[in-house]
Amino acid sequence: NKDFKPEFLKAYGSSNEVNNIFRKIIEENLKVDQTAVYYLQKEPYTQQFYNLAQKYNLPVSIAGGISINNTEPAAIYFNYLAELRENPNYKNQMSATAAAQELIKKIAQKKYKRAIDKEARDIILTELKLFTEYFELSEAKEVVIKRLQDLIKDQRVNISAPEPGKLYLAPYQNSLYFSRDNEFIIGLEENNLFKSQTENPVILDIERTNYSNLKLSTEKSKKDLANLEKAVNKSAEN
Repeated sequence: NKDFKPEFLKAYGSSNEVNNIFRKIIEENLKVDQTAVYYLQKEPYTQQFYNLAQKYNLPVSIAGGISINNTEPAAIYFNYLAELRENPNYKNQMSATAAAQELIKKIAQKKYKRAIDKEARDIILTELKLFTEYFELSEAKEVVIKRLQDLIKDQRVNISAPEPGKLYLAPYQNSLYFSRDNEFIIGLEENNLFKSQTENPVILDIERTNYSNLKLSTEKSKKDLANLEKAVNKSAEN
């Protein structure tokens, strides 16, 4: 594409990276539904971009969604666990089922206005009801609290595909399947691309060549890098 004009923005720290892109979108008055931001790592970029989008009322659809911690039901959930930890009535053993049922009652009785809060409520209630089926025995209070913390800590809400009238925030691999006039790739650092590419703790890469059914981590790294190169060069090739 002869009109393709790549630009590299340098910033120190993820928050400054996000601020730079956000500032450019606003200052150049880019159409949000013709703009996409692709990240190499979901966090902290998704959370930081979501925070700014909320602050400036910028409509955005997020492929990986946002942490359930951004919702009111999650706040009720974790506040209860904090209160439970400080409650002197439970010094040793306690019923995991009773704690979960109390959470179900607290979260179900609340009325929510936002769509993401209603979605979070449904996710949490489903997880808690399943929890009560598997953890009926009494356990140490800290064990129960830890189980309940882990139950929803990685849950995501507001997961969506590209939507009309909204900026699109997604992993860089998605750029191979979607195209918009204005595209940014954030977090172009080696550590972000290869952060999870570590050797198997049991079988080293040099040993894995002896097993045809095991894929070398270096091969996956090469594939990830190739996909990133395609994403960066996509506009120039169109």
